[in-house]
Amino acid sequence: ESDDHAMLATRHATSKIQKYEDLSSSLDTFGFRGEALAGICAMGDLTICTKTAKDTSASLLVYDHYGKLTSALPAAREVGTTVSIRDLFRRLAVRHREFMRNAKS
Repeated sequence: ESDDHAMLATRHATSKIQKYEDLSSSLDTFGFRGEALAGICAMGDLTICTKTAKDTSASLLVYDHYGKLTSALPAAREVGTTVSIRDLFRRLAVRHREFMRNAKS
């Protein structure tokens, strides 16, 4: 839902589990949760392009390092979601060097 875009990557904001039964009766996806997306925002540049079957166009969403939505633009894509991370670990020099060294192997 486009109403959820602003909260998508903020910490503790996207949990849909309200009671125990929600775990077994309505949990039918293993997608990213808010806490994971917030952590990714802290480690890299997060962009999400998403479109549901009822949307007329996709949304290209850009988040800052704190999980705050900084840009939401219309985009063209099929139904689905693509999560992109650029400059992963750039803010942690040691992790970034190790990541780049292993990525080249």
